[in-house]
Amino acid sequence: MNPAGLVGPQHLGQRTRWVLVLPSAALVVYTLLLIASGAPQHPPDTGRLRKAVSGWGAGETGAFAALLLILVVVLQPLQQAVVRLLTGNWGDSAVTRVLSWPGLWLHGRRRKHLQKESQAAEGSEQPPEEIRSAAAAARLRRMYPPADDLLPSCLGNVLRAGQGRAGKRYGLEAGVLWPRIYPLLPQRTAAIIDGQRDQLDMCMYFCGAFLSTTLIGAGLLATHGVWLLVTLPTLLLALLCYRAAVAAAVLFGELLETAFDLYRFDLLRALHLPLPADRDSERAANALLSQFLLQGRPVNFVYDHPEPPVTGPYPPNP
Repeated sequence: MNPAGLVGPQHLGQRTRWVLVLPSAALVVYTLLLIASGAPQHPPDTGRLRKAVSGWGAGETGAFAALLLILVVVLQPLQQAVVRLLTGNWGDSAVTRVLSWPGLWLHGRRRKHLQKESQAAEGSEQPPEEIRSAAAAARLRRMYPPADDLLPSCLGNVLRAGQGRAGKRYGLEAGVLWPRIYPLLPQRTAAIIDGQRDQLDMCMYFCGAFLSTTLIGAGLLATHGVWLLVTLPTLLLALLCYRAAVAAAVLFGELLETAFDLYRFDLLRALHLPLPADRDSERAANALLSQFLLQGRPVNFVYDHPEPPVTGPYPPNP
């Protein structure tokens, strides 16, 4: 289950895509201005920058605008790579397994601590301990998936936990069923989920842009001592955007969970499948449906075709 499957720039609306051009443009302008001011050979010098810019004519200005546009366009496909990086979806190579180990160890430890804290007050009659235990249980539920599904990043774990809450308790794979449930949502519900998803995606991309700016600035200013302090504001902004993305992911997971709670039966009706009588039969039928859609496993579904409503000037005979 890929936590990046339900988020990322491929889901953004056209207006939001234009908004995401801004951090790309800022990143490119920041880099070009540092180079024009003398980096990396010399410390940044505003006098050198003014001298370089003051000599520009119409041709140089047009060339700079064209270069800026080309670089911004080139950076746009990298948005999905930013999403994979921030969510901890790094692949399964030997190198990525080694890089993932510290994050997996840290989040595994935090998950065990929350699990232990959530069980500490079971059977206790002291209200403070019950409140503390309930808070730990709620945080564990929102922040972490099962131990076998942990990822090396906080954001990836929150997204994976939300997907698991949304579908698994009903026997559904959220990543597979969501594209089929989404068209069935009422317009108001879809608009709320779209807004939260756009906010999450924008926070992730802004985080990636600020982090890239920090790394580029550090690389260009590495030999100039105190000038490295210039990278601290962009690093702080990257951290703030990441925290905002985690908070947005928590709410997005809750909205996703709500959508499955309320509209999963609409999906069965749209697929002309019978509605289950109880939760056990629902989980069994949904597991077969998920396997059919995910793996192409042959399943002999028994369809339910309700009779169309009778229309006409006369009511049907009793």
